[in-house]
Amino acid sequence: MSVLGIGGVLAAGCSDEIDDSKLEDSIMEQAEEAFEGYEIGAVDCPEDVKLEEGDQFDCDLEIEDATLTIEVTQENDEGDVSIDQVEALISVEKVVEVITSGLAEQSGLEVSVDCGDDTLLAVDPGDDFECAAEAVDGSDSATVNVTVVDVDGNIEWQIV
Repeated sequence: MSVLGIGGVLAAGCSDEIDDSKLEDSIMEQAEEAFEGYEIGAVDCPEDVKLEEGDQFDCDLEIEDATLTIEVTQENDEGDVSIDQVEALISVEKVVEVITSGLAEQSGLEVSVDCGDDTLLAVDPGDDFECAAEAVDGSDSATVNVTVVDVDGNIEWQIV
């Protein structure tokens, strides 16, 4: 899942500032397409950003119970911007499924995996989080370290 795109000219009329409302609308439009099936909330970009080629700033995109950072880079001083997703949007349910099936395959045990109460997580590639795994019969338990590999949400996991 990723939001990547080029925004149009986002200068406010004859202004020397980015039109934050147009930018937020552009990010929302791309997010609705890229994250179809998820509830998209608000987009929040800073106000009063001066037009300056090469300048970068972040906007926040709410998707269900996660807040995803979107990096905006000004391509020129006329309001053209690139919009890049810098964090992976991780479905906790999918992570639980991957770990549950992997542990069952490795150990032959039926396991229960808990990665917390959130539905979605916004995580930087290279960062990790932990899940708890327990054999359904109570015979064993372990902590599982989950590392986010890339912005597309690919993960690696291991028992620690």
